[in-house]
Amino acid sequence: MTLRSGWCVWRCTDPASTVAALARVEWHTLGEVCASAPILRPHAAGAFEGARRIGIDKTSYKKGHKYLIVVIDHDRRWLIWVHEEYGKDVLNLFFDELT
Repeated sequence: MTLRSGWCVWRCTDPASTVAALARVEWHTLGEVCASAPILRPHAAGAFEGARRIGIDKTSYKKGHKYLIVVIDHDRRWLIWVHEEYGKDVLNLFFDELT
């Protein structure tokens, strides 16, 4: 997976035309990029076990009016936690689940 395709996966909640313009690809190519990327889905049972390198990011949807905090395991390419809204309090919910 290239850097561009990885970036497009994160932006799949945005309108295809917006992502295509930002990534400088045709809009019909976007579906192919997202389809060829590794599946990012929540792994509920044992999602945190064995995680060594995680990524935490805030992403918007609904034209930037709603936000999600997303946590992925970089080594396994798993989505391990997601929560609506963002900020210190929301991130603390993630860290509380680790303990």
